[in-house]
Amino acid sequence: MEMLDRDDKFFCDRCCCLQEAKKRMLLRTVPPCLILHLKRFKYVEAQGRLRKLMYRVVFPMELKLANTTSDEPGAPDTLYHLTAVVVHVGSGPHHGHYVSLIKSGGQWLFFDDENVELITESQVQSTFGSTSEYGQSNMDHGYILLYERAVQ
Repeated sequence: MEMLDRDDKFFCDRCCCLQEAKKRMLLRTVPPCLILHLKRFKYVEAQGRLRKLMYRVVFPMELKLANTTSDEPGAPDTLYHLTAVVVHVGSGPHHGHYVSLIKSGGQWLFFDDENVELITESQVQSTFGSTSEYGQSNMDHGYILLYERAVQ
């Protein structure tokens, strides 16, 4: 639920005034898959070019959406499991390489063109990004996340 107040007040058509309000969106049904795109590139107007954003984004292995389909109290939450990550390897938007991390049969696999390797969950977590702003120590950044709805 989002609170609309201060500079973001709701305009009421009935009284023609700005009012504080609560805003909430509900879904009819939750999707079987969620695909989330992390903004890893930014246009820098002063430089006239794109720049890769290196900052750390910790994405969960399990994602819980709290009651998105009903106003009824006690309606169930929806649980999703991370099953794939598209990773950009490189220092900028115009150069680099994309690889995929995919969970299959309970194990994580690293796909780089024709090479496939078994990896650990901690290696998946290394794609969260850098701990420093420019992140020269880590060029592997999770870019697209695929979550599958858990069977309930």
